[in-house]
Amino acid sequence: MSDRKSHTPALMRILIVLVLIFFTTQLFVLVMLWRAQKQGPGEFLLPLPAKVSAMVNMVEYLPEEKRDEFLVSLNSASIRASIIDRDEFDPAIERENSVRIRALREALIRYSAEMNNRRIEGQVGKTVRRFDGPVLTEDGLKARFPMRLLIELESGEWLVVETPSLLEVRFRNLPVGLFAGMFGLFISVLALVSIWQQFRPLRDMSKAARQFAETGKPVLVKPGGSRDIRLLVRAFNDLQERVSSLLANRRLMMSAMSHDVRTYLTRLRLRIEFLDEKNRDAAERTIEDIQALLSDSLAFAEAESDHSTGAVCDLADVMRSLQSSGQFDERVHWPEFSGAMMVSGTESRLQRAFVNLITNAVKYGGRADVTLQSDDAGVIVEIADLGPGIPDSEKALVFEPFYRRDDSRNRGVEGAGLGLAISQRLIRQAGGEVTLKDRPEGGLIVCVRLQAV
Repeated sequence: MSDRKSHTPALMRILIVLVLIFFTTQLFVLVMLWRAQKQGPGEFLLPLPAKVSAMVNMVEYLPEEKRDEFLVSLNSASIRASIIDRDEFDPAIERENSVRIRALREALIRYSAEMNNRRIEGQVGKTVRRFDGPVLTEDGLKARFPMRLLIELESGEWLVVETPSLLEVRFRNLPVGLFAGMFGLFISVLALVSIWQQFRPLRDMSKAARQFAETGKPVLVKPGGSRDIRLLVRAFNDLQERVSSLLANRRLMMSAMSHDVRTYLTRLRLRIEFLDEKNRDAAERTIEDIQALLSDSLAFAEAESDHSTGAVCDLADVMRSLQSSGQFDERVHWPEFSGAMMVSGTESRLQRAFVNLITNAVKYGGRADVTLQSDDAGVIVEIADLGPGIPDSEKALVFEPFYRRDDSRNRGVEGAGLGLAISQRLIRQAGGEVTLKDRPEGGLIVCVRLQAV
């Protein structure tokens, strides 16, 4: 759920950028067409008077149901013909707001003469500041602005012959707006691919960071994107390799120290055989404490760096193995185990975690009451004791390596302060969590929650 929420702002930013690019592209195309319409000389051409006269004759000759088909056949990229009713066009009203263009009036006289002095009105599009007069050429009436002819028919209707504005020009019977939209879509797709490629290394880094945190093994990310992102990816890869090398060296150092120190401890055991019984017992206890410290330190290093993912085990079997192992006496009270309780984690690592927790409960609380239950969220193991408990201010500190509370030192309880730290790391690697809470009748409860499978 958290990954999905973190991706939502990035996706929203991508969508906003795409929308802005699309509308900017559309605006750019429209502005370019508008400028071409204003500045492009000779872009508009009306048919010659003879051709317009032929159009009028054909429209009046054809029956009404055939006229629309004929007009459709006349329409092209440069010319458009249609019929409007007499109520839709009033020449008197139009002349009040018209622009007087002498050259256009002279051209209309020639059109009218070709059609036996029919009533003809002319209009121009207000797309330029300066209206240079239209020129009647061999191809037709040419001007640098849109033009429209309105020829009165015998029925009282008006035949409209006009040059569409550039914004309405069609190319291969497709509107320019469609091509503008396709162009904008193409640009948007390119932008999306570019943005996606820029974000790809960051997504890979996020995935690699999670895998590195789970396994401790570097997952190198392929550099890509901009220069800054490529530098970031290379630095991230270097960081993974250096951290992995440090962890490996620490494990090697701990293993070497453990091996060498055990050799010296063996020699000491041989030498203390010559001591009297009282001094020999004290020396042996000291050697055992040193060995315990070495074992805990090595286990802590392995627990912090060695990750196992995808493992599944039966927690009930883990508890039954601990109960029958013989390492706990009657001070540990076990629950009744029935059925399987499958959880995430490795059996040996979970055993080590619960051995530390149960041992601490017996050592500091005199006894350990173990309960095992399951709910919809997972499996819960509680280990309760009757000891002095832990103040709220120190419940987080006791999980720190080598941390020991003052009262445990005063009581002479031996230990290096690594048991809870090791257990917490082993359980977290299995996807679980350890919490501490007070026991109502006095003492401490260690609550372990593991993910059910």
